[in-house]
Amino acid sequence: MFREGADFTVLDRSRGEWGEAADDVSAMTINYLFFGLLKTDGNEIDKEFKQLYETFFEVYLDKSGEYELLEVIPPFYALCARNGKITCTAHSGCFWPLGAVSG
Repeated sequence: MFREGADFTVLDRSRGEWGEAADDVSAMTINYLFFGLLKTDGNEIDKEFKQLYETFFEVYLDKSGEYELLEVIPPFYALCARNGKITCTAHSGCFWPLGAVSG
């Protein structure tokens, strides 16, 4: 919604009022894993990207106290990496190209 000048509000109710922490966190952190693998040609996760990944989780869990996230996040990572195509963004969550999902 646009108001005067550059004042605006983004409306995004696609995931409900509060969103889903596991979806949001997996969408952000999978990029550390993905680029960490790209940096090493898929042999291992680059140590700097691994450190970013681990630091994000340490800070997030410390500040939020949502340790149950660790129990529910694996399926969100699986959806992001399905068919070997990691296509997550922090804004839109995980998605895959039409036709990449098979029954």
